[in-house]
Amino acid sequence: MSTRDQSAIYPNKISRCFSAIELYSYLFDTI
Repeated sequence: MSTRDQSAIYPNKISRCFSAIELYSYLFDTI
């Protein structure tokens, strides 16, 4: 069960990282 919890947490961290990259790319596009 613990492994399932970890697998659910990992994609969340990855999605957060990608969202941060999209935010930075958006800011750079405006500049």
